[in-house]
Amino acid sequence: MATETVERARVAAVVDDAAPDRASASEPADERLHLTDLRIQGFRCFEDLTINRLGRVNLIAGRNGIGKSSFLEAVQILAERGARNLIYQILDSRHEFLEGINERFGPFVLHDHKSLFYGREPNVASRAVIGGVDHSNEIVISPRTTQDDTRGIVEYITEMFPIGQIKYLKIEYGNRTGFVPITAIFKQQVFEIPIEEGDFGSPIRIAKLGPNVPTVEMIATFWENIAITPSMEPAIGALGLMSAKEVADVAVLGGRDPGSRPITLVRMAGTNERVPLRSLGDGAVRAFGYALALANATSGIMLIDEVENGIHYTALSEFWNMILRTAQEYDVQVFATTHSWDCIKGFTAAAVENEDVDCAMFRLGETRFTKKLRAVEYTTDNLVTATRHGIEVR
Repeated sequence: MATETVERARVAAVVDDAAPDRASASEPADERLHLTDLRIQGFRCFEDLTINRLGRVNLIAGRNGIGKSSFLEAVQILAERGARNLIYQILDSRHEFLEGINERFGPFVLHDHKSLFYGREPNVASRAVIGGVDHSNEIVISPRTTQDDTRGIVEYITEMFPIGQIKYLKIEYGNRTGFVPITAIFKQQVFEIPIEEGDFGSPIRIAKLGPNVPTVEMIATFWENIAITPSMEPAIGALGLMSAKEVADVAVLGGRDPGSRPITLVRMAGTNERVPLRSLGDGAVRAFGYALALANATSGIMLIDEVENGIHYTALSEFWNMILRTAQEYDVQVFATTHSWDCIKGFTAAAVENEDVDCAMFRLGETRFTKKLRAVEYTTDNLVTATRHGIEVR
């Protein structure tokens, strides 16, 4: 009993609300990774979040609404260098719009760029900064209005927007600058501020899945890129984790004719019968999609939101084994979020079994007094002790 008490106290101390803000590390990060550490300032819910060491496979835990999805957005923005379409996609996915009426053009809808900034009340001095702890590879996003910079804005378009409304985002990466213009939609007409984007070089290859089931179109695109290659094997093997029978073969058919949708068929070992992939359940579709995405993200980054969705708790350990081994094989850095205790236990078991894969887990949470978000790292040893004794780490 004394030993158990000491162990519980040792792990509990890691998550003590009075502990300093940090994500400490006992081992150096793998320098081959795209991101060995990370600092997020002024973006969404993050006033100033620092993680000193990232691994090959990173699991981010925390309660609903704490900022896990925003963390993935920050990683994606950094990887894609603040791409204009990505900013639009992020705002669209969260339905972040502003509605209003203009005397000249009538009702309009705008992307709500202010939601990207901490406190949601940005001014021309506000900055969202995402990059390394040592300020390397930083991308800086700042709001701009006609009050301080009228670059490229013609008068009649300016009239459409409310006074003081953000007109575009200024994106800085290194010594290069680009702009993400706001889009206004007026009854089938789209007006856009005519500003050219900056050239920030080649972005990091990235794949993103979750929290929903991968679409049939997504599966078909991923499959087309790896069909008849060695990368097929891990993907087909992933299906075996979610099926009572071994899967022998997979094919994606159709989808090329106008109006048609692709369908993924699987053949079970010992039979010639082909059945739709979706008949095996959402878990099989997810596992197959994750394996395909990993192969498509070779030498890049993969993001998985709510990774445990659709995966039965008894299969989570083997599922994480597949993620860890495939990420190592294809040189992919993985960032996944969860609020599932079973998912954390499965991740821990896989991390212990795959000692050669650099794994890290972080819990996003608020400090007791300032309510400032911080990331607390759990080493594999911490996780083993926590799962053994049922110590909450979510």
